[in-house]
Amino acid sequence: MHELKRHLYSVAQLANGHATSFHAGDWASVAGRWHDLGKYSREFQGYIRSASGYNPEAHIETAPGRVDHSTAGAIHAVNQWGVYGRVLA
Repeated sequence: MHELKRHLYSVAQLANGHATSFHAGDWASVAGRWHDLGKYSREFQGYIRSASGYNPEAHIETAPGRVDHSTAGAIHAVNQWGVYGRVLA
């Protein structure tokens, strides 16, 4: 299983490396760390457990549809940095 925290920090490091050449490494790093914050939500975790069969009581045919996980990072950026967070969002 790929741990979410490890994934977020790996993406942050990768994004930083790509953006350093145009002096935006710090911004890219933050965007990488926050891009999947919504995957921590109860709804998304329930979806993953149902879809993967991790929950033995859940069945894939009853798994809910796509759960929005990408908006949480954008909302977090705006809440943290106001108008500047909108650029990142």
